[in-house]
This record gives sequence, C-alpha cells and structure tokens, in this order.
Amino acid sequence: MIHKYFSGRIQNNEGAVMVLVLLVLVATILIGTTLMRSATIETKIAGNERRVIQNFNKVDSASEIALVHSTTFADHVKDNVGMAYDFTTSGILSGEMIDLETLTVTLQRRGNPPTAMNEKYVYSVAGKTELEARYYKVDARHQGENVDVLVFKILPRAQKE
Repeated sequence: MIHKYFSGRIQNNEGAVMVLVLLVLVATILIGTTLMRSATIETKIAGNERRVIQNFNKVDSASEIALVHSTTFADHVKDNVGMAYDFTTSGILSGEMIDLETLTVTLQRRGNPPTAMNEKYVYSVAGKTELEARYYKVDARHQGENVDVLVFKILPRAQKE
C-alpha cells in the first residue's frame, strides 16, 4: 500500500517541489557554513594583527625610553660596535614596559647621519657634519613574540684629541 502511494505521487511530479526545496536548503546551509568559517578566520587574523601591532608599538616605545632617557647603556656600549646592553635586568623600564620579557640594545655601527631635510633640521649635507649617528638594533620579546627594531641616535661627533 505504501509502495502504491509513493509511486503514484512520484509519477504525478507532486514531490518535485519538495526535492527542489531540499536542494536549495542544503545549498543555503553550505553557503552559510562557509561564510561563518570565513568570518571566524578573518576575526583571528584581525586579532593577531592587532597583537603584533601592539607588541611592535610597545617595543618601539621601550626602545625610545631606553635610548633617550638612559645614560647607563651608553656608558656600557660606548663606541664598541657589537656591544649589547640588556635593559630587562637594569630596572630602567617601568610601568607597562616592565612586562617585556627581554629588551637588548646592540650598537650596530657608527657613521654619518642619514641625509634629511625638513623645515627645522638639516642632519647632514653631503656627509660633512658635526653630528654622528649611532645605529642600534633593539631586540625584544613580548608575549612570546620576538620584535626587532632598528633605530638611530644622532649625537655630537666626538672631538679627536
């Protein structure tokens, strides 16, 4: 009896609408699932990018504090290219900067300042200047992520005796 009922319905095309609706429903579910997955991945990417930017900004700020406000590292590094100073154990960093896992500044090289002209300053004109640039590499680790920043500090050229 059941067989007669379904075979008669299928022959009359009365179930075709139900099959079509089921196919559209399955397609809609697949598209929705794909969009949800894509949104989840995009959210993770945005979160990671935010974390990287925050870590970079923290290291950049810490390197500025270290290079501008500390004379201890300058006394230690002096003019020795390749010398490093570890700020993590120095006690100089405070506030939010204290949670850096490591902060090491290494003198990479000494030389002429980069040529830059703006409304107020001329750092170097054709390499002839009374200023000297010291180029430092700042290695830091924060929240398990390594960040390297290259910075320079412009100082008066040491007088030759």
